[in-house]
Amino acid sequence: MASPVKAKKKVNWLLIILIAFVATLIFSVVAGVIYYKTSFNFYENKKEGLIIPYPKGWIVAEHPFNVKDAIVVFISPKENAMDTMQENITVTTVDQSKNPLNIDDFGALTVKQTTLVFSDCKVISTGPTTISGRRGYRTVFYYRGEKNMVMDLYQFMFRDVVGYNVMYYGDVETYEKKYKLMYYVLGHMIKILF
Repeated sequence: MASPVKAKKKVNWLLIILIAFVATLIFSVVAGVIYYKTSFNFYENKKEGLIIPYPKGWIVAEHPFNVKDAIVVFISPKENAMDTMQENITVTTVDQSKNPLNIDDFGALTVKQTTLVFSDCKVISTGPTTISGRRGYRTVFYYRGEKNMVMDLYQFMFRDVVGYNVMYYGDVETYEKKYKLMYYVLGHMIKILF
């Protein structure tokens, strides 16, 4: 039979461990919120019903390229005078009302179209993902650009008959340095307002 002193010490240690765990959890949540709020600005488009976080310091261009389905593009600042490729994240829509596809078929079509356009394209990964709590699809491509290897990280999700496409375009080397930031942005990219 354990003595009351040993039982009390055991309870004290369990209490200390529990308090340390809760404190670590609270610290992690607070640190995450601080990082999120200090690292991102928020683009809001009430017409499309979207809120999109993007890295602070990036340029925002609404309705770029004079393409009706292009909502916004976020462009990274040049890192130095020699920077020849500015990473960007482009958000577009696809009206699927006339030719609806399920998300897997749409993903397969994306791979087919991209590999036809870029003959040296390599599909690194493709498959289902979650985007802001919704079922989505992600495909990662590498292909040769003008001066270096380029990476496209393309993902999309549907809301009714509208597809939301989010594409990251950048240098492979730069992406590998920033992949955590990009996966975070792309994983939380679209918040549906309605």
